[in-house]
Formats: sequence, C-alpha cells, structure tokens
Amino acid sequence: MGSNSILTFVQLANGSVIDSVNKKLTDIVLEYTPQTTTKYVLFPFLDIHLHAQFGFVESKGPIIIVYIFTLIAIFVLLIACFNFINLSTAKATARGKEIGIKKVAGADQMSMIVQFMLESLLLVALALVISILLVGLSLGLFNTLTGKSFTFANLFQWKFILNFLLVGIIAGFISGIYPAFYLSSFNPVAVLKVKRFQEKATDDLGKCWL
Repeated sequence: MGSNSILTFVQLANGSVIDSVNKKLTDIVLEYTPQTTTKYVLFPFLDIHLHAQFGFVESKGPIIIVYIFTLIAIFVLLIACFNFINLSTAKATARGKEIGIKKVAGADQMSMIVQFMLESLLLVALALVISILLVGLSLGLFNTLTGKSFTFANLFQWKFILNFLLVGIIAGFISGIYPAFYLSSFNPVAVLKVKRFQEKATDDLGKCWL
C-alpha cells in the first residue's frame, strides 16, 4: 500500500495559469505511470483555511459555517427591518397632523419621501454607532471564548468599514422605503379633518366626565 497525499508548497511566477500548470503536473505523472487515474492540482494557499482540501476530495471546510452564520445575520437583520416598518406604519396616525400641515404649506410627496428616508437612515446610522461600541466592549469576552485575538483596530480596516456602511445603507433603504411612500401618500385634507374630529371627540368626552 502507498499514499500520494503529500502536501508540497510551490510559488508560481506572476501571470501563471493554474489550469495549465495542473495539466502539466498530471502529464508528467502520466508519462511515467500511464495507468494512473490521479489528477494533480494546485490549491491556493490563502484558501486552505476556509476551503480545506485533503487527498482526492475537496471539502467545503469551515466556509460552510461562515455561510450559515451569514444567513442567520441576514435573517435577523430582515426581521429588524420589518419590525421597524410595522412600528413606523403603526405610528402613522400620530404624525398625520404633521404630514397634513406640511403638505398644506407646500411640501410635495417627493420631499416627504426624502424626509422619511433620511429619518430612517439617521436611525440606522445611530444603531451602527451603538453596535460598534458594543462590539468593542465585547471583544475581550469574544476572544476568550473563541481563542482569537481580535482588537478594536481590526474594526477599522477599509474592507470592514465598506461592508459595514453598505449593510447600513441597505438596511436603512429596506426599512424606510415603505413607510416613506405610505406616509407621504396621506391626503392632507382628509388627515386634518380626521385629526380635528378626534380632538373634538376627546374634548367632548372630557366635558362629559366633568
């Protein structure tokens, strides 16, 4: 019995085509052992940690765990966005008078949409700042539990910052787009009439109790 599961590290010249090198490696083996069915391939060094490969089989390795936690994070983020949408639409009646007065004063639907979208993005930006602070405070505990050595400075790498801002913008857009169109579509006359009727009914109810 024998084994050819031996790891060898090589450095390719700039511009080398990996598929071409793989074919040459296999051709050399076939030249001396024509009966072999083994194919020899190179595997990127930077991918070894997340894309483990051993022997004849390439496994997904820890990258599966990364995908699972990424999907969980996206699911939790979407739940938060939908909760924000529900809260915004539920509080629509409380802002009806504000919307009606602004529209009567000359505000158009687009300006109202921009206002509500900016409010949503501002809340998301505040949440991002708080999340960064919480992550920084919990890094020590995280490193203890996982055996890692992350520092607060790792949070300021340009790739992390770019992805962080991108997620914030997407979350702000998803959570704000429906409330913005819904609130800005209110008819100012109808809203103010309803508001006046509610206020009159409240006053009449108070007089009855008195």
